[in-house]
Amino acid sequence: MAKFISIDSGWLNLDHVVRVEESDQADGRTVLLFRNAADKIIGRSYSADDFWKHAAPILPAAAGAFALVVTTHNRTDERPHERPDAVYSSRVPIVGWHVGYEWPSPVLPEEAAHNQRVFVELPGGMVMSPDDVVLESREAAEKHCLAEAQASWDRRNAKADGARRDQP
Repeated sequence: MAKFISIDSGWLNLDHVVRVEESDQADGRTVLLFRNAADKIIGRSYSADDFWKHAAPILPAAAGAFALVVTTHNRTDERPHERPDAVYSSRVPIVGWHVGYEWPSPVLPEEAAHNQRVFVELPGGMVMSPDDVVLESREAAEKHCLAEAQASWDRRNAKADGARRDQP
């Protein structure tokens, strides 16, 4: 399956990339240059994380590995921009492990959405997130995620309210 990454001019199919170079720019930024078989530059990106995320190997997961996907949302579907007030979770099989420069992250049958958080199930019912948050249960993960989503919503809206108050 082809993997695409976002670059400065759109999307780049990694199947066409033969070589990647890092180049330091005069402004101090590092740019990745993507070259094809003819050694022609076919793309450039100032965001190395996206490339390394897709270039890292994926190893198959052992049978019986599961993740807990926690979704936060607003109960009123007609007003999706309101503060999240509901949470639910699903147990999803882990099909592989994405081994990058950070700790391995689980590969699920579907990519998590922006309002979802993934936890790896540990023995004894505990769960652990990629940023090393370990919680004692599914219920604790749901509470944690809802509180986190509400705090994030509150911060975003406090900034917006402050900006509106500053306008004449």
